[in-house]
Amino acid sequence: MKALLRLFATAHALMAFLFASAALLLIVIAARIGWDAFAAGLDRLAAQRIIEAVGLLAAAVVALQIAQTITEEEVIRDAHISGPTRIRRFCHDSWWSL
Repeated sequence: MKALLRLFATAHALMAFLFASAALLLIVIAARIGWDAFAAGLDRLAAQRIIEAVGLLAAAVVALQIAQTITEEEVIRDAHISGPTRIRRFCHDSWWSL
């Protein structure tokens, strides 16, 4: 069973790495599009390119957040497993002490 869990953790780590890599590539592409738009002059076409760059940056943020979530929830989950149990115990004990 532990080998299976390690396999899943490894697969999730790979997916998190791919999401983070995609985010970094999107950031580079957005920076390039933004710089080219700025260098070409500030007109309507430049505004459209900047809007495209902002969209790519938004996608990069989402990809980074997905990578972070996968890493926290699936790869390093051992550190947080007892947290919800402690919270439930605290809330249960506090409720009965009122």
